[in-house]
Amino acid sequence: MDRALPFVPFFVLFYVLAYLQWVIGYVMIGRGGRETAFRILIGELIAKGITLVFFVFLPTTVESLRPDVQSLQGGGLWCRLTALIYSLDAADNCFPSIHCLESWVCFRGALRLKNAPQWYAPVMLVMTLLVFASTVLVRQHVLADILGGVLTAQTGLFLADRLKPERYGGEEGGL
Repeated sequence: MDRALPFVPFFVLFYVLAYLQWVIGYVMIGRGGRETAFRILIGELIAKGITLVFFVFLPTTVESLRPDVQSLQGGGLWCRLTALIYSLDAADNCFPSIHCLESWVCFRGALRLKNAPQWYAPVMLVMTLLVFASTVLVRQHVLADILGGVLTAQTGLFLADRLKPERYGGEEGGL
């Protein structure tokens, strides 16, 4: 199924913009109150721990799906940027996708914010979906990696909610 998806170099833009989404997302989460920030941070750390287990014990690759980098060099700005991403980001340790995990955590965090503008969560959702699309359309991941990123993020957030991190700092105390 992944081979049937087109290679769309323009989507590398959203792959790169994900980093901006994360900075904005975590700044907003940090401003959302101590309890919310603790829960999201702990959930993200749990998810990263789960990801590490996958990377160590079930390493994956997408090398065979990537187009030849040399053919991308003369293909315009988006192809050159994709070639740069390929040179900086090896085609291994793909499951679960950290790009998808981080974008999903930022979106889920946006849903928890009480004082964010009304448009913020929908914009984060659209950006998250564009990041998901970018991971497969520029051949950095396969569809299963997206699902893995979302499920890993959700698992981390679920476990963080069960830990009740406000006991360790919350709105009143401090870590």
